Amino acid sequence: MSSIDDRGSYFPSLAGEELEGARKRLLRGGSLMDTRLLRSCEMLDERFRSFAGCCPAPQWAPGLILQGELRSQHELYLPMDEIVPAFAHLCRTSCLYPVDTDTISLFSAGSWPDFLSRLQFAPFIFNPAVLLRRLATEEALRHAFLHALFIPRSYGGSFGRYPLQNAFLAAWLADARERLSASLTILDAACGCGEGTYEAGETVLEQGYVREATRVDGTTLEPLELLSAAFGYYPNDPGRAALFKSMVGPFLDAGGGMMVRFSREDIRNHSEQGAGYDVILCNGLLGGPLLHGRDQLARAIGSLLSRLKPGGILLVADCFHQGWKKEQGEIISLLRDNMLEIVAAGEGVAGIKSGSATRPTRGRRQNPGPGPGCPA
Repeated sequence: MSSIDDRGSYFPSLAGEELEGARKRLLRGGSLMDTRLLRSCEMLDERFRSFAGCCPAPQWAPGLILQGELRSQHELYLPMDEIVPAFAHLCRTSCLYPVDTDTISLFSAGSWPDFLSRLQFAPFIFNPAVLLRRLATEEALRHAFLHALFIPRSYGGSFGRYPLQNAFLAAWLADARERLSASLTILDAACGCGEGTYEAGETVLEQGYVREATRVDGTTLEPLELLSAAFGYYPNDPGRAALFKSMVGPFLDAGGGMMVRFSREDIRNHSEQGAGYDVILCNGLLGGPLLHGRDQLARAIGSLLSRLKPGGILLVADCFHQGWKKEQGEIISLLRDNMLEIVAAGEGVAGIKSGSATRPTRGRRQNPGPGPGCPA
């Protein structure tokens, strides 16, 4: 089976040739140096010479504590409003899909050293002109940079982020096995780099479901996350790549990959109608900086619930953003407005869509509310 179908969905594979084919669909290869980048390099070279000639030590380096005076000094000679457009142009030129550089969080850094310290990118190159020139001409370095930029380590993301939610899902699947064993469908919406998608797949198999009768879909808006999710591709973080392969490899070797598929979508703009999933997970997005406020939450939740089967369950949690604590009540209100029954689910919130199926009795309690907060 090919790693990519005709709809652009990705199937898991740890084979290098599968990754290479998928990457060529998303990223340009070879040198990208054009007239605009060349002019930007010349301008930033001049800026850096002025900085080096006028600013006393210490210059910024990894580990140096950033203070207001240091930030102001760098911003005076290396202003971000001249650096960001050059690197934004590099991003748009690098990608074979539309890129909204205004949403790249690192581009909002207040100074050049703030950008570099948050980027956590090796090799360390402080001169923005040198970094831009190397990124434009060295394909492997550029791919690592793009991954660090679009999937920064500050996003978190790892295995085992929601253990209580996963335990609840295991119990729910166990109780629903007789009803769902002939056909089980799960959606991990806003799946990020896919760790939770694979954990859901492993939970399904542990509860006795058959691979051939199960489908687990992971969806995300960021195309580079699809490469990470499907192929364990972390060119900027070898440690994370090794962990991914050690965790996912046994699942794929056991045939679990046949039921997993990753696709690109914005859950706010889903156009398909009809209920198709027995379980929908949406962790780390609702109530965060990218999707918050009642109108946005209502749109996203409405989209998700339009694909949830009667008797199906929606699980929502967030360990990444403080905004989740403020928005959790709004999310519960919206689920109730949509006639979902709220149940405790470990971390976060769960809602069961009305239908012929009933929620499992295991762990049932009176007047259930949201579960405890996520672990640190």
